[in-house]
Amino acid sequence: TALYLASLDGNEDCVRELLRTGADAHVLNSDGKGAHDVAVLFDRTNVIPALEEALKSPPPPRKPERSKSNPAIDEGLKMKADSYIAPEPSQWKKTDFGKWNQMKDKDWEALE
Repeated sequence: TALYLASLDGNEDCVRELLRTGADAHVLNSDGKGAHDVAVLFDRTNVIPALEEALKSPPPPRKPERSKSNPAIDEGLKMKADSYIAPEPSQWKKTDFGKWNQMKDKDWEALE
């Protein structure tokens, strides 16, 4: 997260601004470490007090998880994925990714 990176960098102004605007100091990475942990580990003593203060308050409520998607759509996507044949590595350089960069939001939504 931005807070994690600002803590790692020891950027006190950035850490304080992120916390002021609602960054969650309780968020942990896949290793179970948070912004406070990385600040302590890398001896970023200037940001530790702000993070400790933020950890005293309860974490904000989490957004509810998205509802399950339509099983028929899931099955269709699974069939499409199962039928996909990945290009050989020798063909990777020939893949035209330019079309993905030109797609609009409505095009992506149509894929969902």
